[in-house]
Amino acid sequence: MPDLDKFERIVFKKKNALNLLLSFSLKLMQANQAGLLLGTNKTYLKFLPPDKWDRGVMHKFYGSGFAGLVLKYFGTFIVKFKGLSPVRLYKDTQFGEKKPSDGIISFVLRKHKDFYEKGIKIIVIDNIRHGSNNDETYSDVSILSYNGDVFKSLPDLKINNAIAKQFKARNFVSAYIPDYGAIVFNTINEELLEKTNEKFTHEAELKKKLNILISAIEMASLAYIGQARGRQAAHIIWRKEKSLRKTALQLKNMEIELTAQKAYLRAVGAVNARQLNMEAVNITDGVYAFMDMVGSATIRKDFNPRDYF
Repeated sequence: MPDLDKFERIVFKKKNALNLLLSFSLKLMQANQAGLLLGTNKTYLKFLPPDKWDRGVMHKFYGSGFAGLVLKYFGTFIVKFKGLSPVRLYKDTQFGEKKPSDGIISFVLRKHKDFYEKGIKIIVIDNIRHGSNNDETYSDVSILSYNGDVFKSLPDLKINNAIAKQFKARNFVSAYIPDYGAIVFNTINEELLEKTNEKFTHEAELKKKLNILISAIEMASLAYIGQARGRQAAHIIWRKEKSLRKTALQLKNMEIELTAQKAYLRAVGAVNARQLNMEAVNITDGVYAFMDMVGSATIRKDFNPRDYF
């Protein structure tokens, strides 16, 4: 397995951190192909604010074997020639309105705002062959998201059959790269995605690899920002500063609300200062609670606190 510590030591020294991310993650996921998509608009400029993106452009390819070598040098031309790049994030309706496009890649790029609230999520399609329909442009398949802890099902998402067919993909993995775009993998090590009773047989190993991937993406995205210069760099710093200020304000408001709740509980005699400041205890049924904060003193005498949880 690739060494994440070594990756961290060298990623900020590289001129092109995303190339390093691509080669590192290709080995990590043991994928047939890996690629980078740049989030941009009709200008095709880098470092655009994500809310101005309207497309994802295939930027780089890596792959294994001779086919991977061909893909590395000619892949971007091939997907452009076949109409697979750029990937449009929105489509126009007959009424002139914009509607989100189908497809996993467009979904990943549109959900850039989730990064600041929920962190990086990885999209996993464990078996494309089950559910894909070559007679249609898009197919419904089982799609999961992974947030660094648990897998959750993502309903109402579809895969682009043309992309799956072009790369002979048997499974698919994708993740958002902050301030850049997305990374995609076609056909990672299939043993990692084997299932027993609808659960991944090698879930611990799969999670370990996905967590390493998340860490590598976080590092590489920061190193990538270091390439920005002048006005572009100032805009990126300001976007992140606004996000930090928003988070700080939310935490401050939560602190004010919590302080007010504590004051109310003390005013009505429900608790005293010692009870408010005591640490949580672990009840045998797994629920964490403040044992002495159950109702009034009278109720506490007549009922066991366990009855409330």
